[in-house]
Amino acid sequence: MLGSRLPAALAATRLRSAACRASFALVLALATLYACMPDDEQSADQRVPSAASQAGAPAAESAVLHLLRIESVSDSDGPLQTRWGDLAVTPSKDSASRYDILWSGAVVAAMPARSFVLARRAEFTDRDVVVGFANCPEDVAVCSYWQPVWIVLRPNTRPLVLRYGNLFSGGRRAEVSADDTGVNVELGLWDGAHRSAKLTPRNEVRLASRPGEPGRADRATCRAVADALEYCTLARRCDSFEASSSAVPPGTRRALSQLFHTTTGIDAQQFVLFCNTSCRLGFTPSRRMIARDVCRGALPLQWARGDLGWLSREVYTGRSS
Repeated sequence: MLGSRLPAALAATRLRSAACRASFALVLALATLYACMPDDEQSADQRVPSAASQAGAPAAESAVLHLLRIESVSDSDGPLQTRWGDLAVTPSKDSASRYDILWSGAVVAAMPARSFVLARRAEFTDRDVVVGFANCPEDVAVCSYWQPVWIVLRPNTRPLVLRYGNLFSGGRRAEVSADDTGVNVELGLWDGAHRSAKLTPRNEVRLASRPGEPGRADRATCRAVADALEYCTLARRCDSFEASSSAVPPGTRRALSQLFHTTTGIDAQQFVLFCNTSCRLGFTPSRRMIARDVCRGALPLQWARGDLGWLSREVYTGRSS
């Protein structure tokens, strides 16, 4: 008797599943009709802020450098020996979120940071430029981003320390290169653009960017998207994206927000639409539908939108808001 009931029950389950998918597609189509138009296009130019964290007074600089060599460095074995003195970066004795920069044993700058690492040294005829990376200038629970720090060392001159609040890299192993025009740091992809910052011979930092190519999200990214949408079905209110996504855990939010900023595979507007629809219907669409509509690639202007909630603001970058 039980065996005869199983095929019928299975068929009914399949019918309900098919009906659910059809309902989701219908509601999604109706919701799309009322989706907001993209915001006005904003300039893609990025500027280095006028104020920097500096120590030391820059002297008159030449417009040309002469590179001798560039090498990887580390302060794990003690102070870094240079032609004009010893450089060390050590945790501050007074604060757990500060590092002291010492030149020949004397503190010349205090660097707000939870962690600090030296990475590369470029040796020129008249100066050394040491590049390090600092993260978390404030006490935050999670920090995934690193700010480049240029330390310019010259004979008989107090070191010049340059750190800009709006420059950050997704990892401390960002590529550092040098030539006769300066010392360059590849900052990686952020909000649809590949960025780099170069310290010039005049100790000015110039920011360059080029558009990233939109493409489909990889499997891991799309899996993270689908997992986040599951939580949208648990919300009690569905009248806004903030309400529909209220059950998404903080860790999942941070991970997805990081992917939003550092990849070009997520259609953010579709993600918001899917989350709101999943909340109202109480179930999520198929993984295939998510891959087709949400993981199909980012829209060119989506990072300029102001209606994406935590998706666009959750990641800590070291920038003041």
